[in-house]
Amino acid sequence: MLAKRLKELREAKGVSQEEVAAAVGLARLSVSNYERGTRTPDADILAKLAKFYAISSDYLIGQTDERIDHERDILEVTGLSKEAFERLCEFHRYGHSEWLNKIIVSDNFFTALDTLTNVYLHYPRIANEEGNIVRRYSDDPKNDITIPIKVATDVAIANVKRDVSIAIDTAIAERLADDARKAR
Repeated sequence: MLAKRLKELREAKGVSQEEVAAAVGLARLSVSNYERGTRTPDADILAKLAKFYAISSDYLIGQTDERIDHERDILEVTGLSKEAFERLCEFHRYGHSEWLNKIIVSDNFFTALDTLTNVYLHYPRIANEEGNIVRRYSDDPKNDITIPIKVATDVAIANVKRDVSIAIDTAIAERLADDARKAR
């Protein structure tokens, strides 16, 4: 299984045995031996090969048919917490992935995300003792603008609702347009 997969991966990537050998610090003959099944790489080389091909070691040795450890890679690439990833998976299990994808790629996604970030991360840090947000626009406190957190949060949530609504409307319009093109 290992030999077959190593050869398939190399050919699919369009590289020579020499290129694989150079990338993982081996002699070309070692790569050839691994691909023919006459030798087996040790754990360190196996890990390097998996990294080179951007797949899991489990896939290489035949423990799984999944080429990558999706969860680990997603957490690593996005910086999401395990809890956040599980929430997204839950969203997917309920069949809402298509809408989530449309929302994320919409032009309004970052506006909505920025608004949420400001509400939940930024505002509490700049709140004063009375629970108000204080925006300082100069060194003179007389120029401060004070906004009750409740008001700021309500406004921010309204903006998020508007932005998400626009994103959803855009996604729906795109889906209808896609459906109409497919129907032709």
